[in-house]
Amino acid sequence: LNDPQPPTQPYNRPVLSKTLVMGAAGGGMVGMLILGILAFLKRTAKTPEDMKKITSLKCLAVLPRVKLKVRKKNSQRRISVLNPQTPYDFRESVRALQLRIDVAMRKRHGKVLLITSTLPGEGKSLLSINLAEILAQKGKRVLLIDADLRKQEDASLLECEDGMGLQDLFGEGASGKIHIRGIEKGKFWFFGSSRPVRDPAGVLSHMGIKKFLNEMKTRMDYIILDTPPCGIFQDASILAEYADGICYVVKYDYVPQNKVREGLSFLEERRANFLG
Repeated sequence: LNDPQPPTQPYNRPVLSKTLVMGAAGGGMVGMLILGILAFLKRTAKTPEDMKKITSLKCLAVLPRVKLKVRKKNSQRRISVLNPQTPYDFRESVRALQLRIDVAMRKRHGKVLLITSTLPGEGKSLLSINLAEILAQKGKRVLLIDADLRKQEDASLLECEDGMGLQDLFGEGASGKIHIRGIEKGKFWFFGSSRPVRDPAGVLSHMGIKKFLNEMKTRMDYIILDTPPCGIFQDASILAEYADGICYVVKYDYVPQNKVREGLSFLEERRANFLG
């Protein structure tokens, strides 16, 4: 028998390519596992059935996602139901939503429609403008009010200059004069500004809001209130008592179900009149 000798080179010498492949595979599996756990814990709303589990409200419509192409010189800045270049399924979904809202509001003999969501970025402003456009196209006299005084974006989306808003009517140094702009393209009226407001809740809590809305009811068929997300601010709940119907916007796979439930219950405390 030969005497044992120490090896001259490592027995398990690492191979760089093999190590890289195994590391990438292991990292990918760990990443997929983490994503799976996060998706399970997130539990967002993805289908109308998910919404039924969260609340007893009916689903009025499901709007498909639309991606705007790279902007050209004369291309549209936003998604509009009146633009024939907007995908057909989106336009038809908005029309179906408008019909259901119109039927529900006529049953209640209501005119003030409040639109809100749980968090920012769920599409409530875009929906508010499109509903105003489609209702105006049907021959309705529509007034769109940008009540999201913390981040007024409707004027920018409509590509109109800064004008008079609720803060100019009920804020500090208010003149008391009302100037409502007519939107030529959409053929509806718009009341909103793009300037920041220091005390939005104070403006919306003003006693004159109810009188202003009652006066507008005598002139308009519909008044659409685009309000801040109720999951963060109390502004929507302040205006909920003046609304004849509330449309709650939920973005696909975006907000955890418990947050949606909290937002709805927060409005229900004010005896909100939900449409769906």
